[in-house]
Amino acid sequence: MKRYLLYFVFLFTFACIVSIDDVRAACDAKEINEFKQLASNINVSYSHKMVDGEPVFSVTFTNIHEDMLITKIEDDSTQISKTYTVSDWTADNELTINGFKPGERIKYKIELGGRCGQYLLTRYVTLPNFNKFYNDAVCKDAQEFSLCQKWTDNKYEYEEFVNKVETYKKNRSTPRYADPEPRKLSMKDKLFQFVAKYYVYLVSVVVLIVLLLAGLKSDSVKKNQFDVKV
Repeated sequence: MKRYLLYFVFLFTFACIVSIDDVRAACDAKEINEFKQLASNINVSYSHKMVDGEPVFSVTFTNIHEDMLITKIEDDSTQISKTYTVSDWTADNELTINGFKPGERIKYKIELGGRCGQYLLTRYVTLPNFNKFYNDAVCKDAQEFSLCQKWTDNKYEYEEFVNKVETYKKNRSTPRYADPEPRKLSMKDKLFQFVAKYYVYLVSVVVLIVLLLAGLKSDSVKKNQFDVKV
């Protein structure tokens, strides 16, 4: 009985020591927050090179801490992933992953390894779409058109693409609003336009004529008043 009791005490003491070591080994909240801040400072960029007329992209992470893990999520539903560690970094603490296609949206999780084993944050990289027809002859003098841009989502087949570009070029050369044919004016319309245009002058002439007639009438009245008959 005593022997079993000693075994129990020994196992209990060993478990306590392991638990204490685990607590000491775990990162505290302050350290986790510091690492989260470092993770938020990681920069993500991409570049490409042309291979057989198609762009192949590379994604580069910079400012990575040596204690961090970067896990590329291949498929959320199946949890397929690939993890990159400090052994994959360059001397400048950079990680470059190659072989991505245009239009891909890539998900990464940044975590702490070693004694912490803590999730920090998730980053996404969305690569631009590639328009394989952007350099076609039909795009000559129409490079400003969206379907003639190199990095755009062009889902049209070639013939439909050509029709879209030709339609754009045709519409561009045609005035959006054609000038209407001048309407023939009637005599009444012409008279109205003349009056509207010279209204001030006409009013001035009428006022001048009225004043002149009033002056002549006034002189005639005065002449009659002082005309003495013999």
